[in-house]
Amino acid sequence: MSIKRIKIAEYQDKRGSLDVVEFSSSLPFIPERMFWISRVPTGETRGGHAHWTCHEALFAACGSVRIAIEECGGSSECIELNSGDDGVIIPAGAWCELTDFTNDAILLVLASEPYDASGYCHDYQEWKNKKGK
Repeated sequence: MSIKRIKIAEYQDKRGSLDVVEFSSSLPFIPERMFWISRVPTGETRGGHAHWTCHEALFAACGSVRIAIEECGGSSECIELNSGDDGVIIPAGAWCELTDFTNDAILLVLASEPYDASGYCHDYQEWKNKKGK
């Protein structure tokens, strides 16, 4: 699996927008966990880690956020999410940093695995050393 931008179904009418994630067709995995990040103070960074085996799908439910992703193979991307129907798949093994949260940002994350602290790498140098093996 690699970094992939995704669009989900969005339905709009006079009452507003409805954005839909169909787990079996919108995502390359069935989520086991969901969480959201909000109220990030101006200038703060989130992420700053890699997951050894867990894949994630990220959506800006409100506001915007910038996501810097570096894959094990060496490719990197910087993506801004600013629309509820726009998302990105972060593959297992990729290093990810989240920055430039707007004051109203709510980042929704769907993860392929339940939380397991041992599945994280928080040391960039350790990650760089292991990614080439």
